[in-house]
Amino acid sequence: MIAVLVDRVGAFGSSVLDGLSEYASAARHWRYAIQLDIRRSDRPPLRALQIRGLVIQAWDRQLADETRGYRIPIVNVSGAVADTGLPTVTVDSEAIGRMAAQFFLDRNFRHFAYLGHPEAHYSLTRGRAFISVLQKAGFECLADPTHLGERPTRRKWGPELLPWLMALPKPVALFACQDHRASEVVRACSEVGLAVPEQVSILGVDNDPMFASCALSSIDQPGRRVGYAAAKLLDDLIGGKRPPAEPILLPPVGVVSRKTVSDRPIDDQEIARAMTFIRQNASHAIGIDDVARAAFTSRRTLQRRFTRFIGHSVMVEIRRTHLELAQSLLQNTSIPVSDVAAASGFGDPSRFTLLFRQCVGLTPSAYRLRHEASKDSPAPKSTKAP
Repeated sequence: MIAVLVDRVGAFGSSVLDGLSEYASAARHWRYAIQLDIRRSDRPPLRALQIRGLVIQAWDRQLADETRGYRIPIVNVSGAVADTGLPTVTVDSEAIGRMAAQFFLDRNFRHFAYLGHPEAHYSLTRGRAFISVLQKAGFECLADPTHLGERPTRRKWGPELLPWLMALPKPVALFACQDHRASEVVRACSEVGLAVPEQVSILGVDNDPMFASCALSSIDQPGRRVGYAAAKLLDDLIGGKRPPAEPILLPPVGVVSRKTVSDRPIDDQEIARAMTFIRQNASHAIGIDDVARAAFTSRRTLQRRFTRFIGHSVMVEIRRTHLELAQSLLQNTSIPVSDVAAASGFGDPSRFTLLFRQCVGLTPSAYRLRHEASKDSPAPKSTKAP
């Protein structure tokens, strides 16, 4: 009998469990029957369990030390603790840091920051790799991996975070060691009036559905592959094979780009204000004069500078933002098309249908049907999310 001590709440842990189940289904002689809640202090003592092997997410030194002395095969799937002394299969955090840096460099950012968690080894590794790539490209990262060590709560991010965010040069590309930390930055930016992504572009790690409401850009981890490989390694250890001398590190899947990262940084404050106003009013019928007032500039100046910085006109951006919201509503709700038109700033359903067909190539109803059909069909994984 195999025991599993993995965090079932987070995206990584749940994916690891999926990989373990996949291996158990494929290897008929191997199964796990005990899942323990890593978050519960009253879980049964591991020594008291009649088990042949254990898969564990050793997220602190105490847990790693506790399990290392057990006389059963054990595989760790966490990178939170350095040198656990346990056979380990986990994600390559150095590769994650490099991927984050290259992702921002490819978008021509010039200002960078990192928000880590000093108690987690994977955070230090990701931060160091992120900073190293930036330094080799000739840029400075304005926060080191040990910065801001106080663990935040929902409404309290630590005394340093808010002034630190305000002091960063804008626009800034901010990489957080995990989605939870990245979501705290999104809320903190809202608290102090910093526009995301126009002033602060934010990238996390985990691609956790828990943070879908803030459309967080994130690096997707290979949790399922980690779980499968950990099960295979544990099976080999139970069969008498020697453990590997070094941790088995699997590369990240890729960046899932959503709305917290700008396609390119906007150094012009008036254009940044205009983009923020358009995004925040995607559900309202707005015009160029409304945007100009919000940007504190004239209509003529706005149109000229907007085209120079963004590459298309203000009205094209307004229409694009309305259409993006309409597509999201058609994909994720069942409200009537006429209500979608009103909720996405178009108003008149006939005009909405005409514009939608011109831009997308389908009527709103046909677009919804195609999206619903695609849910039931296997498709290659995309790294670009709406």
